[in-house]
Amino acid sequence: EEVILMGLRLKKGIDNAVFQKHFGKNIEQIFNLAKLQNLIQNKMILIDKNNIKISNQGLILANSVIAKVIKSIF
Repeated sequence: EEVILMGLRLKKGIDNAVFQKHFGKNIEQIFNLAKLQNLIQNKMILIDKNNIKISNQGLILANSVIAKVIKSIF
């Protein structure tokens, strides 16, 4: 969780290579993307196959966004 907490606070977010290095899994294997749909649809987080990050819009509510992302971990 600490890697995710700290990484999401970075402007660049967390690269998939970090997940591979620390957990041996990719983004889709770590997060339940269905639980993140509300954040994705409201453009609070940006996720693709290589990266997850908080959007500029989501930075205002970063603590709340990070808490919801943590709750989506499988």
